Amino acid sequence: MFFTKTNGTPVGDISTYIEKWLDANHGQEVFIGTDSRQRGKHTHYVTVVVLHKKNRGGHVLLAQEVHPRKTVLMNRLWHEVSLTYDVAGEVLKGVKGLTPENLQVHLDINPDPIHASNVVYKAALGYVKSLGLPDANILAKPDAAAASFAADNFLLPARTIEFGEATVSG
Repeated sequence: MFFTKTNGTPVGDISTYIEKWLDANHGQEVFIGTDSRQRGKHTHYVTVVVLHKKNRGGHVLLAQEVHPRKTVLMNRLWHEVSLTYDVAGEVLKGVKGLTPENLQVHLDINPDPIHASNVVYKAALGYVKSLGLPDANILAKPDAAAASFAADNFLLPARTIEFGEATVSG
């Protein structure tokens, strides 16, 4: 995935960037989450890596993908989970000093069966647990701020995100 800062500046290799940030910010946390939005004939996904300074906010990196519209909710949600899983797995392997204890995976799905996103909840938890994260570090709505708020913010219609040679506007 191609990650940028929120101003569009490419960060290069995500693992290297996170490792340097953690070296300069000891004892901090990394949150990863993905959200999606349907727009016309396409489904837009934004995956964020939030470099979280406890009690002092965070630094957000993002990657965006655009796919043909996914008409089945379960498929769209599972792709969100897969993107998050892939990035979390990559950084766990590639970042010295990053452990399952200081990484959180935020899933934009709801544990409450009355919500449509619950359709993938149990499967998603099992899948993400295979990364070796403690249960407390796998968060779903309403506690999954990286997915439900940070990634969602970059999908709002008023936001334009430039990456590579493409520009995607809401």
